[in-house]
Amino acid sequence: MSARSHPPDAKNDSAIPPAAEGAASSRGSLLEAEVQGRQRAEAALLESEERFRSMFLLASVGMVQLDARTGRFAEANPRFCNLTGYTLDELRQMSPVDLDHPDDRSRDAELVARLFRREVPEYFNVKRYVRKDGRIVWVQVNGSLIRDARGEPMRTIAVVHDVTEQKRAAAELRESLERERARAVQLRGLAEASAVLAGNRSIAEILQGLRAQAEAALAGNRSARIRR
Repeated sequence: MSARSHPPDAKNDSAIPPAAEGAASSRGSLLEAEVQGRQRAEAALLESEERFRSMFLLASVGMVQLDARTGRFAEANPRFCNLTGYTLDELRQMSPVDLDHPDDRSRDAELVARLFRREVPEYFNVKRYVRKDGRIVWVQVNGSLIRDARGEPMRTIAVVHDVTEQKRAAAELRESLERERARAVQLRGLAEASAVLAGNRSIAEILQGLRAQAEAALAGNRSARIRR
């Protein structure tokens, strides 16, 4: 009877130690959490952009976005298009300088330059636009500059209010005040002239009284001489 030799227990080289399995599972969970977090962030960003888009289009005031690199309009809502008389496609070929009244351009350029130099936190100006039909409208513009991750100017967002009626009302008020001031000066002059005339009358009355007294005295002297 021959002795049978038993081979050693075979080891499974492909088996993963429990510690390695735990590490892999942990890495998988972290990756899954990262993916889910990114998806939630993207969904939140999309929702935020949709809300901004709705607000942008439906706003009761003019709103625009400008490409900070070219200076041209990138987007404009219907209210701004109505304000300027230009279509969106036309505005995309233009910059705010094309709308600015010639007398307002130099000051506006300096304000924009200060914004780009970080000297002011936001842009603010009250100026005149020349509409497509040639009419002039007054606008109040509030703008902010958005920069990219490197700090380079990327986009400008601005809110534009039509203040033409306010400007007209202010001008009419100034004209009314000027008229009232001129009338007050005129009335003061008349009052002073009246006072002078009244003073002259008083002097005349005094002189007349003195003359009457002198004439009466002379008449009395003549009567006395006749009686003698």
